[in-house]
Amino acid sequence: MSFMKGKSSNSGGVEVLGTLLQAAPRPEDYQFVHFRIEGEVARLTRELHEALRRRCVYHWIEYPSAEREMRIIMMRASGVSERAARAVVAAVGRLRREPLAKLPGIAEAVEWAEAATLLNEQGERWPEAFRRSLGVVLKDEDDLVHIAPRIEAILAEAQA
Repeated sequence: MSFMKGKSSNSGGVEVLGTLLQAAPRPEDYQFVHFRIEGEVARLTRELHEALRRRCVYHWIEYPSAEREMRIIMMRASGVSERAARAVVAAVGRLRREPLAKLPGIAEAVEWAEAATLLNEQGERWPEAFRRSLGVVLKDEDDLVHIAPRIEAILAEAQA
């Protein structure tokens, strides 16, 4: 079998292969740099295995200020008014002071603002829009049950 057209000998194919092998990069032509960055973004709601704990580097990141969180919501959530963003930040700040299994993070605040705005655009009034979309910010059923008796006061305080 020939690698070159019109030749019946294999010698042309060997020449082509030899040329390709000479032009192929060699491992020593490269400089390899190896580094590893790993991250764990959590509020330690579950215990980590001891072997994993020994290999982790912990860096605690606090929640942003209310003003910064409002700017994040305004930037990330499409069509959310400043008033709605401020109300979400106030309500989420209040929820973070409750003894919840899963405290709401910034992502949940952004999603709650978007969900409540969408419900409001569909005709739902603000307190009800926040109430109906509460499952977006509180992911744990026990947390929803815990907050249910106080949600009216939290929302009223947030919108004041």
